Amino acid sequence: MLLPLGSALLLIGSSTLPGGQDDQDRRQVPARPSVEALHSLVHAGRIDEMMAKADSLRPDDPAWKKLMEVLLEAAEQRNDYSYLKRKAKEVFTASRDPETRSLTAFSLGVGYWKSGQFKEATAAFTEVIKAVPGGELTKRAEGNIHEIANLRIGQPVPHFAARTTVGAQLNSGDLRGKVVLLNFWASW
Repeated sequence: MLLPLGSALLLIGSSTLPGGQDDQDRRQVPARPSVEALHSLVHAGRIDEMMAKADSLRPDDPAWKKLMEVLLEAAEQRNDYSYLKRKAKEVFTASRDPETRSLTAFSLGVGYWKSGQFKEATAAFTEVIKAVPGGELTKRAEGNIHEIANLRIGQPVPHFAARTTVGAQLNSGDLRGKVVLLNFWASW
């Protein structure tokens, strides 16, 4: 009931908010978690709590652009990429934004790659290239596809030619069948 009190109004005995929503109803709606808060949970080792709060976000929420990095960090911390892969697929499917699609596809590719699912990783990185051709993330995706196809453990060494420290020509074909130790170093 509203009573005039000078030039102001005093609200007495009503728990209804503008729009007809009760105080109690408003309290039951969970606040949208911020990316920073979810990232803090990962750093605190409370990954299950972070995942539960991340699940409250709609798949088309723009926060996923930044949150994918947090999910990747959590997956690396646990060495378990199942949640990352599930959420990235869900967000990728729901999103129409090219940037969000490329970021989620990239995260999905990393999750597959780290899980040893090379065919699926290549497909996900290919989606990055389709979503935002020519972007920085596209270059990284192309590099990852190259690495998966050509540089995995157990694959033959890619062809190379170089000069030794004394100026002799060194060719990878000349080393076939020999035990080789490659020592990469830099002095910067």
